[in-house]
Amino acid sequence: MPFTWDAEVTRFVPNKVLAWKSLGNASVKSAGIIHFDKTDEGTRLHIRMGYNPPAGALGHAFLKVFRADPRKQMHDDLLRFKSLLEKGKATGRQTVTREEVQPQRPLH
Repeated sequence: MPFTWDAEVTRFVPNKVLAWKSLGNASVKSAGIIHFDKTDEGTRLHIRMGYNPPAGALGHAFLKVFRADPRKQMHDDLLRFKSLLEKGKATGRQTVTREEVQPQRPLH
């Protein structure tokens, strides 16, 4: 059971910070921030994300029983994102290439 929702960017500093929060109509409230730090090996991401599933902790436990754990889905999405950045493609339900992931509108 995939979870989707709309979010708005709350802070954006190119090559430094990206922060967001879910919009008011989201069934799963979420927010997060990513700090991008340049290293000798490439870029290190510091990611903080939080979410509040429907019915709180009870809802989270219920979703885990049905293998619809939002925490696991976020983890899997981050692994696919890492693959997309490092290899230029990510495979999940469908293969996505870097060229296909273009912002619909500028973020600034």
